[in-house]
Amino acid sequence: MPQSKNAEFGHLSLSIQSMAHLDDDARRRAILSDRWIGYPLAGETLARIEALMRRPRITRMRSLLVHGASGMGKTLIRHKLERDHASGFAVGEAGLKRPLIGLQLPARPDERRFFAHLLDALGAPARPRDTLDQIEISAIRLLRHLAPAALLLDEFQHIGAASPRDAQALLNLIKFLSNDLATPVIAFGTDAALHTIKSDVQIDSRFYKHPMPIWRDTAPFADLVASIIAAMPLRKSTDITDRRLIRAVLAHSNGITGEVFHLLGSAALIAVGGAECITVAALETAAQGEWQATG
Repeated sequence: MPQSKNAEFGHLSLSIQSMAHLDDDARRRAILSDRWIGYPLAGETLARIEALMRRPRITRMRSLLVHGASGMGKTLIRHKLERDHASGFAVGEAGLKRPLIGLQLPARPDERRFFAHLLDALGAPARPRDTLDQIEISAIRLLRHLAPAALLLDEFQHIGAASPRDAQALLNLIKFLSNDLATPVIAFGTDAALHTIKSDVQIDSRFYKHPMPIWRDTAPFADLVASIIAAMPLRKSTDITDRRLIRAVLAHSNGITGEVFHLLGSAALIAVGGAECITVAALETAAQGEWQATG
């Protein structure tokens, strides 16, 4: 049986193998493009969120806080959910399709700003002269009509930047919306968001906690590195069993997911048209910012 055209690039993910045939400039553009690269921990996080959203609708829905240091990939996971379920998420025994409503909390949140951002996310921006009551009624009416599968709230730690009174009002509001809509709240934030939730006993009891800790020199970290490298259209296989390489990635990224992606992407740009694989030397150069893509 004749070999597949892409058989020589078996070290790459199936969806990437055809890209290895492209010229150097096209491969550099592919490396620089903004795209989802799956890895086991992200897959587990997505699966946990989706399992929570499939639960039967009840008045006191359980919610989830995904928390960790900035750059650990929380916002990317939120965007992945929104893209994957743009046409709706199947919930309940009838498999009804319901939308996901996602928004980023403002830097200095209060009830008015929350509802203004929510209405904007719903495609119905508030009018400047509307009172808080009018904005609230409009937002809740729309939410009840849409019956979302979940509310996705990013930068949840911003609630801690509000005054104590506003922070408590926002936590009460989030509890009310979850009850009124019988829908889970999926919150994303830094570890400061964990302290915000723990400040209210009732809110704390409703939220499962899903940490995304900084990476250590473990097998899951090696899996992350392998997943990223397999998504880079390089023509030669990288020795991901080389402990020096794994330790160099960890040392220069400080265990932050976003930095791991950036470092490996920069090293891949160096490799295009040269070594065609990730090397420790390329990682060292990338970490110092001493490279410049040509062409």
